[in-house]
Amino acid sequence: MIVARPRLLHSGLALLLSLVIAAPVLAAHGLQFDTPVQGSVTDLGYLQSFHTTITNTGDQADTYTVIITRNMPGDWVGSLCEGTICYPPFISQITVSLDAGASTQVDVDMTPIDLEGYGSCAVQVTSDGNPSLTDTATFSVVSSGLEVLLVVDDTHGDLTPYYTAALNSTGKSYGVWKQVEMGDLTNLDLMNFSTVVWSAGELSGALGSNDFSALAYYVQHGGNLFLNGRDLAYESCDPGSPYYSASNKAWFNYILGVDYAGPVASHYASARQAGNCPIAQGLDLTLSGGDGADNTHLTLDGLATSNVGIASLEYYDADAGGLAAIKSTYGSGRSYFAGFAFEAIDNAADRSTLMQRVLGWFAGDVNAVDDQPVHPLLAAPARAVPNPFNPRTSVRFEVGGAGAVNARVAVYDIRGQLVRRLLDGQVQPGPQSLAWDGRDDQGRALATGVYLARIQLDGQDAGCTKMTLTK
Repeated sequence: MIVARPRLLHSGLALLLSLVIAAPVLAAHGLQFDTPVQGSVTDLGYLQSFHTTITNTGDQADTYTVIITRNMPGDWVGSLCEGTICYPPFISQITVSLDAGASTQVDVDMTPIDLEGYGSCAVQVTSDGNPSLTDTATFSVVSSGLEVLLVVDDTHGDLTPYYTAALNSTGKSYGVWKQVEMGDLTNLDLMNFSTVVWSAGELSGALGSNDFSALAYYVQHGGNLFLNGRDLAYESCDPGSPYYSASNKAWFNYILGVDYAGPVASHYASARQAGNCPIAQGLDLTLSGGDGADNTHLTLDGLATSNVGIASLEYYDADAGGLAAIKSTYGSGRSYFAGFAFEAIDNAADRSTLMQRVLGWFAGDVNAVDDQPVHPLLAAPARAVPNPFNPRTSVRFEVGGAGAVNARVAVYDIRGQLVRRLLDGQVQPGPQSLAWDGRDDQGRALATGVYLARIQLDGQDAGCTKMTLTK
């Protein structure tokens, strides 16, 4: 027994040492940078604050260098706040000290002042104890009041330049929303823009339930949607697709006037005018090669019209069959859907021409005998000045055309309930301004919150602007 005791002690010590060696060891330095929201549609003059959290996940105290890099219109302001300290806009670098396991909140504040547009602030966080530990996030704002919102929803490279070059040729103001980075858009976000150009690119399952809901509301209430991408109709309308559902198919059928007619082999990658659609008149589009994205692979979406859809482009070459693009109306809005990726068009001139004509049709500048009568539209987007406001603001818009139109302007709360009638009568073409004192039709002061001013011209929804009442 006496002889055996040292052996027991030795084996027990060996076991203890093995447990110590197997136990996980925290790294001396660590970093976690959480960024739950990275995009916003924001009114001019309104401060948008993005909340982030920096956490020291190491086992000892560390300091972190935070650098902000601004890419914004000239009069926009971007700045940092850490805890209770807010730094002036000319400060681009701050240092944060954290004990092991501690966290702190860093806010990225962006304010669009007077210039409409879009901008971003890139924020880089680096551990001073171990500079190889670094993380970067980009925070972006698109100002309300722009004519077009470009939504780029793809992870296969940056397709944005194909669209911005074409939009530049239209002369319309626009902002860019990179959805994978900036997150989903709501119907209230979309209603700030008269037109949405949505590029789904090559992203499988690109449209989600939130997108379907927001876009249906948007088009129904007067918005104009140009939607394109690879395999979108197949994914939503073909029962063999993993993204198929009856509701997704119904959305394409009724909102876009589109149904899926089957695949079209990619070697038929050419499209031309279908019927007498003036949007496509004279166009002969090659959908691969050239200076395009060259992302037409295997098959394209062959389309058929549904509901009130009207053929615009058709595939051809050796009886390829199937439509390539369809225009339609739903509620008070219009849509144009392409069964191919816009960026695949093989030259910039044709991309610009198609973009100009689609946006022209949205604005009522392109007419055909098979179209519905063109209703009067706003000559400029509606806006509220000031916004946010307390207690008064002015709803401003401009009526186009050559003669008087019947106009109705009403304010709704976030639930869609009518709270105030601002105008119901005839107006002449030109700028309009209507004052609102933040009260309902009974003269009662309304609560802090977001409200919508909806404009109807000759019975048709022509525009909408979001207003924020603060107290």
